[in-house]
Amino acid sequence: VFDNTDAGGHRGIGYPHAIAGMGIAEAAGMGRVPTTLEAAQKAITWSCKGSYEGGDGPWRYGGVTPPDKADLSVSGWYIMQLKSAKVAGLEVPKGSFEKAIKFLDATEHKVGKDEGYGAASEYWYQIGKETGVAGKHRMCAIGTLGRQFLGWKKEELEASVQHFVNMGGVPQWDADGGRVDLYYWYYATLCTFQQGGEIWKKWNDAMKQALVTNQRKGGDEDGSWDPVGQFSGEWGRVGQTALACLCLEVYYRYLPMYR
Repeated sequence: VFDNTDAGGHRGIGYPHAIAGMGIAEAAGMGRVPTTLEAAQKAITWSCKGSYEGGDGPWRYGGVTPPDKADLSVSGWYIMQLKSAKVAGLEVPKGSFEKAIKFLDATEHKVGKDEGYGAASEYWYQIGKETGVAGKHRMCAIGTLGRQFLGWKKEELEASVQHFVNMGGVPQWDADGGRVDLYYWYYATLCTFQQGGEIWKKWNDAMKQALVTNQRKGGDEDGSWDPVGQFSGEWGRVGQTALACLCLEVYYRYLPMYR
């Protein structure tokens, strides 16, 4: 039973269920413990049901929702949950992936030529609702990673990866934390890792410098990262540390999909 008092205000069950479901799906795939597999399957089944057109997705703060109500930020976590579940051998309805693709299609907008790599894409926060300038790089990273996980070819996404890195930059931990954005860094780390090549080398070098050198050393907060920067006030020290760890674990969590 979900405790709505721990839902982060207006964000409801959407984010916590998607993120927890992704984690338990990965645990199920690695450990193959029967009770964990059962729990992960229940989480996936909930994620893929709904009252409109048979459910399956996309998603918003309350879970499954009609496409015109969905948002890319929440849906990105669900796409990763479904992908992790599929890799773990759990039952994931085909319709969930199909509706996720349709949602990405509806939020994608081409932005012309980019650095010689062809047409790049930006992704709007919701269908018909353009992402604000301050968040364009973040939504682009989420949408592009979704495309990677849903089967798009490397060369089809090269321009979009270059585009969001050009907009958002590589990780940099400045003195006041003003440039720190672990939400963006998390998605962009996964995306550039899968893309590989020079863009990954550039990102990886900056990420290690930003995170490893700013991990707390000594005292009660030893091993953590200070909650500074974008959205850190919502998830605190524990959330900041979890996202930093997930960035630094990227080499081990997923096999490269482009070889």
